[in-house]
Amino acid sequence: MILNKIYLVVALSIISFSLQAQIVRIDTLTTKYEYAPARRKSILETEYKYTLVLKAIGSQQYPKHFNQLNSGDFIQTTLNGLMFKFNDNQISYRLSGDYYHDNDFSFKNECSDCEVVNGKVSNLSLKVGFEKTLNISTIQPYFGFDIGFNNSKFDGDATNAGNISFTTPYHANSEKTSGVLGPVLGIKFNLVKHLTFGVESGLDFLFTYEKQEKNYNDAQRSRTFKENKKVDILLKPLAIFSLQYNFGEED
Repeated sequence: MILNKIYLVVALSIISFSLQAQIVRIDTLTTKYEYAPARRKSILETEYKYTLVLKAIGSQQYPKHFNQLNSGDFIQTTLNGLMFKFNDNQISYRLSGDYYHDNDFSFKNECSDCEVVNGKVSNLSLKVGFEKTLNISTIQPYFGFDIGFNNSKFDGDATNAGNISFTTPYHANSEKTSGVLGPVLGIKFNLVKHLTFGVESGLDFLFTYEKQEKNYNDAQRSRTFKENKKVDILLKPLAIFSLQYNFGEED
């Protein structure tokens, strides 16, 4: 009898110990993992959905009219264009437009002592394209490509350049309509949040249709009309020095 009681006490003790072993106090649990709050992005890592670009300064060639002698001259521009970018990681899709106008434009025509042409010239350019940024840092080089449309107009008067009568003075009118293809190279400088400075150069290939009209100041009021189709190549060593405002910050 006594032996049975001893067996019963031992069995109950084993069962009680097993039940206690399964009870875990939550307040005594520890873990090797530590909570780390999300790291805030630096200025350089911040991504923006959109960029608005002001073309502040430029130097480039524009389409030439008639047989313009100084066809290699570069024209300086200021505050003559805007660009809007849709940013997707390191690729930006760009819409751009610029306008140049000069009411006192003069050039030698045919030869240096043949004709002087004075008048007003205007140039409108509209393009779409992309640019690919090569890294994420303070200084960001990039390359890209644009396609678009260009329209250039001239209206003025031609006279003899010297004492020799090379031509009868006439009123000159010319319009060039072109499709444009152009690679671009540039560098962006990210100095402060939201604001970027950019320098860009490029090359434009223009597939041009040109209309020329001359109305001579002679007794018969003679008039000539001419059409041309050709390819123009325009250099843009400093297409734009730009100020760029970035907005639409990504989460």
